Amino acid sequence: MSFCYLRYLLFLVFVLPLSCTNHDEPVRGDWDTLPELHANNQGKITLEQGYAGTLILKEGNCMPMVGVGQSGNTCRSYPVKRTIRIYDYTLQEETEGDGPFFTLVNTLLRERVTTDHEGFFQVELPPGNYSVFIEEAEKLYANLWDGQGGIHPITVAADSIGYEQLTLDYAVY
Repeated sequence: MSFCYLRYLLFLVFVLPLSCTNHDEPVRGDWDTLPELHANNQGKITLEQGYAGTLILKEGNCMPMVGVGQSGNTCRSYPVKRTIRIYDYTLQEETEGDGPFFTLVNTLLRERVTTDHEGFFQVELPPGNYSVFIEEAEKLYANLWDGQGGIHPITVAADSIGYEQLTLDYAVY
């Protein structure tokens, strides 16, 4: 066996699998359930006014299973690190692309914040109405709408913090 062939084989066996790892593997902290994670993250809030929360990625087969011990349920939810964008309250017609993945938002970007390894984020905002988007695969993800066509609306009240779980949802239901 030639030396070049052996190097190539070692590359395939050891290096290539490392480049295929999922960057969204669950990060375990001092919590075992999502309620514990939320309690942990709420304890990190240092602001007096604004918006905070936890970003969760949900994936897998989340269909209800019949019977005990069914192996088809691969549903899992865990915190991920992403960038959250806060825009002025945004209507569907003020965007480009089809939801939940938008290519452009044509309202004023107010803030941008990156979640930590436990999905936690916080951002100081003045009182007002805003829309929340998650940067995902070079697009902007939002999967909630209000009755007026507003995309993932939030309201920040004076002297308070709004806390929310954001879900980047790739699950099958």
